[in-house]
Amino acid sequence: MTSHGHPGGTLSPPLSGGPGQGLSTSTTPTAASGDSGLSPLRPVDPEAVKEKLNKVLADRESFEKSAKASFKQYDKDGKKALNFVAVKELIARLCENLHLPPVDDGTLYKIFCKYDFSSDGSLQFEEFRRLYYQLLCRIREKYYPTKSVTVSRQGFVRRTSLSRRQIDITSILRFTKKLGQGSFGEVHLVTEISTGLQRVCKIINRARSQVPMEQIEEEIRVMKELDHPHIIRIFETYDDYKNMYILMDFCEGGELLKRMASDATKGRAWTEEDVALVMQQLLSALFYMHSKRVVHKDLKPENILFADSASSSQGQIKLIDFGLAEMFKGSPQNGLGGSGEEGEGWDEEDMSHNAAGTALYMAPEVFERNFNHKCDIWSAGVVFYLLMTGSLPFRGKTIEEVRKAASCSPVPLDTPQAAIFSKRTAARSLLLSMLEKDFKKRPSARECLDHAFFQQARQATAGTSEALPPAIMSSIQSYMRQSNLKNALVNLMAHQLDMNVGQMREISKIFTSLDTDKSGTLSRDELSEGLARAGLQPWDIVRIVQAMDVDDNKSISYTEFVAACWTWEERELNVLWSAFCKMDLDGDGAVSVDEFIQALTGMERSDQRLLRGRSEEVRKMVKEIDKNGNGRIEWDEFVDFLRRDTATAPAHPQQPSQAPGQHQTMTATRHGHATVSPTPYAHPHHATAPAPGHQQPALQPQVVFPNQQAVRPSSRGMPIPPRG
Repeated sequence: MTSHGHPGGTLSPPLSGGPGQGLSTSTTPTAASGDSGLSPLRPVDPEAVKEKLNKVLADRESFEKSAKASFKQYDKDGKKALNFVAVKELIARLCENLHLPPVDDGTLYKIFCKYDFSSDGSLQFEEFRRLYYQLLCRIREKYYPTKSVTVSRQGFVRRTSLSRRQIDITSILRFTKKLGQGSFGEVHLVTEISTGLQRVCKIINRARSQVPMEQIEEEIRVMKELDHPHIIRIFETYDDYKNMYILMDFCEGGELLKRMASDATKGRAWTEEDVALVMQQLLSALFYMHSKRVVHKDLKPENILFADSASSSQGQIKLIDFGLAEMFKGSPQNGLGGSGEEGEGWDEEDMSHNAAGTALYMAPEVFERNFNHKCDIWSAGVVFYLLMTGSLPFRGKTIEEVRKAASCSPVPLDTPQAAIFSKRTAARSLLLSMLEKDFKKRPSARECLDHAFFQQARQATAGTSEALPPAIMSSIQSYMRQSNLKNALVNLMAHQLDMNVGQMREISKIFTSLDTDKSGTLSRDELSEGLARAGLQPWDIVRIVQAMDVDDNKSISYTEFVAACWTWEERELNVLWSAFCKMDLDGDGAVSVDEFIQALTGMERSDQRLLRGRSEEVRKMVKEIDKNGNGRIEWDEFVDFLRRDTATAPAHPQQPSQAPGQHQTMTATRHGHATVSPTPYAHPHHATAPAPGHQQPALQPQVVFPNQQAVRPSSRGMPIPPRG
């Protein structure tokens, strides 16, 4: 790097304290040549800056050394005093190096005069020292804050014992339609009575379920760990003496093959590009899961749903049914942006012997009970073949015949249905690599996503991130200015949102376009680059990135991104109510300090001692919301806090004042607008739900594949009930 043109040439950088760690007001880099400082950061590394600021401000010796170096650097005439011009130049250089907005002369002059205690028009070292300390504190507070609370999505998934609270599930959920049943139990479409939000409820009868409860518990644990636009979300679980109830996303679009059939009946056969977009989403979900060391083990068309019912292959898919999924030991690979690879962290010892799945989609090594995450790539390859041809590559009348075909037979490319692969060399190349029988030679999900076959799919979504819609830009900038506490609560609300509304689809597309490595998370670099392309200033980008990362794990999850981009409307008051109910664990109409901690951190009360000195900090947070000073957060206080200084937050409903002792009950109309009526508080709200309905058996659809007329798909493996 070259000098930025300061007449002083190469100067000793302030804030020194270790190679590669300093902040600099100097004009040329010195760290590279062995100096103890750091060159001007291009681009800024927020973590390095934050670490150095914390060190300098916490250690008196480091601060004194930094202040003296800065003072000496700009005391050019050696008079041991800095005039206004010198201070202005110093601060301008610091702002430039850290990509901070410039300070206007009027504001800077007021600050200068404030610390010019002798009123002689210059700052002696002791005067400058005080100004410098306050300046660094202000930079840290505004641009590199230490989060008062970190939250994660796992803490938002609450588990409630109905027996202990002596309430029935029908006082919480209205059962509207039975969607299917299987060896585990039943699946119903339900509506949350208190919020009007539509969910899918999986009911597991402990006595009758053919699936061990340990397996169900593992499914819940896995789903709580996953936060990806193409993976089903879990919201809450309930238990009573008889059943377990798991609330999940409702995917209106139904199963993958049925969507193809629906499009076919409307005269629209899927193209190769349509298949590429579906496979890209599927492999992105696998890339993310494998980076979390989660293997699905039962990937098949029945477990791939479309989120919405619009008749288009361009819709968003969701991977479901983690009942057979397995979490491998080891550390997840967080923040894989750019150069990340889900193969990193996997080695030859990371093998499973717990074979499971549907035989027609199982990899050869699964039959041998010695496999790893690459078994999901094989299953995805079988799905790819099915989508392109309308038939399965490896079949048989018995499981043994299927095993032999998968293990020994070549991929059938000489059939009439597979003729398309002779004309599509990229598709053929990808297919053969995914169905490589030696899993050690099989590509990872990341390697599949880099294949030339997906070039057209990438081009179809390219450029989405160049310009953010004004509403989303406004929401992000508002989110940037909010407190860490408010952002944590907004994340809790975002977890409850309906994924099928237009705003969610728009945000998901933007997230996907920013996720250049298709890992399912945004690295800080990916987000920063996308925001820069959208025209945001560098100093705002630093604040936005820090604000979005509410769990402070150096990457941005899907829910974190949605929370920052969402434009809240009054009709979404039911979502706010749902978030409040999630925190009100005992249902008494207010949130205690213990409940507040548990809701945001996921810590049980018995574990909250681990917070140690932070407990007082949490009490201060509660006090910030608790305006009547009773040590608890009530509904009106919760709403008012989220409305305060936030133009995009939900508004209070315009209703007559409540009678004493009454609370507002939220329901949703058919059109999605919240209605509010004062009723005596009951939590959850008691209501009589209709008996669960029954679904008529559906006819098997015809499907039109990319290269042929309508055909019926071949054997679909073990039957799985539809999920929506």
